[in-house]
Amino acid sequence: MQMTNYIPKIFYALLFLLLLNSGSTLQLKNVTTESAESKCIEWEKQALLKFKQNIDDIFGILSTWRDDEKDGDCCNWQGIECNNETGHVKKLDLRGDDTQYLRDLLTKLRYLNLSNSIVDGRIPYQIGNLLELEYLDLSVTNIYGNIPCQLGNLSQLQYLDLGYTSVFGAIPFHDGNLPVLHTLKLYGSFDLTYNATKWLSTMYSLRNLILRGPFLRFGSSHHLLQAIKKIIQNLRELRLVDFDLMDNDVSTLFHSHSNFSTFPTILDFSNNMLTSSTFQFLSNISLNLQELHLSQNNIVLSSHLYPNIPSLVVLDLSYNNLTSFQFIGNFNFSFKLQELYLSNCSLTDKKTLVSSIPTLNSSSSLLILDLSLNLLEGPILDEFGNVMKSLEYIDLSYNHLQGEIPSFFGNMCTLNTLYLQGNNFSGEVSNFIQTSSWCNKHILSQLDLSYNRITGILPKTISLLSNLKYLNLDGNSLEGDINESHLADFTKLKDLYLSYNSVSLTFPSSWVPPFQLSSLRLASCKLGLSFPSWLKTQTSLSRLDISNAGINDYVPGWIWNNSKYLFFMNMSHNNLIGMQRGFKRPEMLLKSIDLSSNNLKGEIPKKIGNLVGLVSLNLSRNNLSGEIPFEIGNLVSLDVLDLSRNHFSGNIPSTLSQIDRLEVLDLSNNVLYGRIPTGRQLQTLDPSGFEGNLNLCGEPLKKCPEDTTPVNPKRQKFHGEDDNSIFHQGFYLSLGLGYFTVYYILVAASIVRCWKGNICAALEFK
Repeated sequence: MQMTNYIPKIFYALLFLLLLNSGSTLQLKNVTTESAESKCIEWEKQALLKFKQNIDDIFGILSTWRDDEKDGDCCNWQGIECNNETGHVKKLDLRGDDTQYLRDLLTKLRYLNLSNSIVDGRIPYQIGNLLELEYLDLSVTNIYGNIPCQLGNLSQLQYLDLGYTSVFGAIPFHDGNLPVLHTLKLYGSFDLTYNATKWLSTMYSLRNLILRGPFLRFGSSHHLLQAIKKIIQNLRELRLVDFDLMDNDVSTLFHSHSNFSTFPTILDFSNNMLTSSTFQFLSNISLNLQELHLSQNNIVLSSHLYPNIPSLVVLDLSYNNLTSFQFIGNFNFSFKLQELYLSNCSLTDKKTLVSSIPTLNSSSSLLILDLSLNLLEGPILDEFGNVMKSLEYIDLSYNHLQGEIPSFFGNMCTLNTLYLQGNNFSGEVSNFIQTSSWCNKHILSQLDLSYNRITGILPKTISLLSNLKYLNLDGNSLEGDINESHLADFTKLKDLYLSYNSVSLTFPSSWVPPFQLSSLRLASCKLGLSFPSWLKTQTSLSRLDISNAGINDYVPGWIWNNSKYLFFMNMSHNNLIGMQRGFKRPEMLLKSIDLSSNNLKGEIPKKIGNLVGLVSLNLSRNNLSGEIPFEIGNLVSLDVLDLSRNHFSGNIPSTLSQIDRLEVLDLSNNVLYGRIPTGRQLQTLDPSGFEGNLNLCGEPLKKCPEDTTPVNPKRQKFHGEDDNSIFHQGFYLSLGLGYFTVYYILVAASIVRCWKGNICAALEFK
C-alpha cells in the first residue's frame, strides 16, 4: 500500500487509540508503580505498536518502534518524548520538510505537530478527548471539512494552527472555549459568525492572531474589526492578510487608544488596499513596532511622507510602486533594521545599485536585503560591498544589472545566500571564483548565478565552497569538462543545476559522489553515450532532468526504483533505445515522466499501471508499437497524456475513458482504429489529438458508419396538408374503425351461413 493511501486513515486510527487508552487508564497507573525501572508505560507502548502494525511504513519512519531489549523503551523512539516523572507520552513530533510522515495521538499527549505532511481527511471529533493537549499544528496539510465543536473542549490548548488547509465552515467556538489560547492561525473558507466574533472579543489570552483571506468569510468586516479592537492591546502579533482592508479599517483598530506602547510589535496587512496614508499613520503611532509587512498594497511614496519607525527590525514593502528618487529622500531607516524586502517596487537606477539606497549606509545591522524583480541597471560598484558587510542574504535577481560579478561577494564573511539570477552579468566565471578570499566558504550555502552571460571554464577551485547546498548555474555560456574533482568536497550539496551550458560531465563509472542530491538538472549538458551509472548512488532524488544530454543507451530498470522520493523525471531528446524492466514499486511517487523524442522501441510495459500517482506522461516521438495497454486506465490522476507520433495500433483501450481528470490527450499520428471510447472526458478533448490515425471514428471526430441510419424519403405534401392536423387525425381514426366494422360484419355473415347449413344437413340426416 502506498503512502498516500494509508495516511488518509491516520485520523481514524485515533479512535482506536483513544478507546484503548480510555479503557486502561487505571491500569496505566498500576503499571507506572510496578515498573519503576522502565521509563515507558507498557500500555502506551503497546498502543503505539498496534498502530504501527496497521500501516505500511515504507519509509522506515517508525523503524525504531520495536519491542526488544535494545529499543524496548518507547520514550527513546523517534519522534516521541515522555514526561520524566510519569512516563506518559507527552509529545509526538514526526514533522516532515516536504515528505510523508505519520503521527499518532494519545490521551496524555500535549504536543501534536502534523504540519507539512500529506495527512488528509476530516478532523475527528474524538480529538476533543485530548484534554491535556497544549499545541496543535495541522497547517499545510490536506485536512478538510468542518472544525469539530469538540475542539473547544481543549481547555489547555495554547497554540492552534489551521493555516493552509481545506477546513471550512463556521468557527464553532463560543464563550469559555480555549481559555488559555495564545496563538490562533486560520487560513481558509471560514464563517466568522456573530458568536465567533463575540468569542474572539473575549479572548484576552491571545497574543498572536493570524487570519488570512480571501476565503475567510464573515458577516461584516466591521464586527471582526470591532472584536479585534477590544483585544488589540493584548496582542503582540496581528496579521490580517488578503482582506481587502481600506485605510479607514486600519485606523478603526487603533481609534480611541492612547497608550500605543502596548500595541502589537508585529503588524502584517499584506495584500490589501491600503495606501501611503496607512504607512504614515502606522509610522506616527507605532513607536515600538518591530515588524511591518505591507506588501501588495497601493503604497506610493510621495514628497509629503516622511515615515520614521525607530524600533523597526523588519520592513516589507514588496509589490508596491516605489521609485528610487522618492525612496532616497523620504525614508529614514532604523539603525536596528535587519531585514528589508523591496521586491517588485519599480526601483530604478541608471548608474549604480548602491546610489539607490544611500540611507542604508549607516545601517550596519542589515542582514537580509531583497531587491529582486526591479529595474536596477548598471554595474555593482565596490562601495556596495563596503557598506553591506554584515549581510547574510542578498537577492538581486531579475533586474538589469551588468558587468562582471564583483569579487567582494566572496569577501562578505557572513553571507550564506546569494541570488543574482536573471540579470546581464558577464565575464568569466573563474574571475569571480578565483579573485575572492571566500572567507564565507564555510557559510555560503545558496548560490544562484543562472540565466546571465557568464562564460569560461568552471575552475576546480569552486570546490572551496564546500558548504554549498544549492548551486544553480543554468542558462549561461560555460564550457569545458566537469569531473569528480570539481565536486569532491560538496558533501552537503542537495540541488545541482548546470542545464543549458556547453559543459561535459566526465565521471568514471565507479565514481561515488560525496553528496546525496534531492534535485539534479543537467539538460543540454554532454553526459556521454552511456547512461550515467553514478546516478544509481543518488537514492534521495526527487527531480531529475537529463534531457538532450546525448545519451545513446537503454533506460536501466533501477532508475525507476532507486529513489522512493522521485516524482519528476525528464529524459527527453536523447537517443534512448529501450527500457529495461522497472516499475516494481507500486508506492512510487512519480508525478511526471517525459521520454519524448527518443528512439524507444517495443510496447509500453503493462506495469506502467502501477504508477497510479502519475499526472503527466509524455512518450511522443518514439518508435513504440503494439496496443496501448489496458492498464493505462489505472492512471486515474493523469492530466496530460501524449503518445503521439509512434506506431501504436489497435483500438483505444476503453479504460482510458475512466480518467476523469484528463485535460490534454494526444494520440495523433499512430495506426489506431475503431471507435473512440465513450466517457466523461474524451468527447470534450481537442479533435487534433486523434488525427493522423488509420481509421478512428466517434466523437470528437466524425461518426462511425454504424452510427449512420438511412433516412426515409418524405411523401410530398399537398397544399394545406399537415400530418398533425385534427382533420387527418380524424380521417385515420375513421378509416381504422371502418375497416374493423366491415371485417366483423363479414365474419358474422359467414358464421350464420355455416350455422344454417349445419341445421339443414342435420335434418336431412335424420
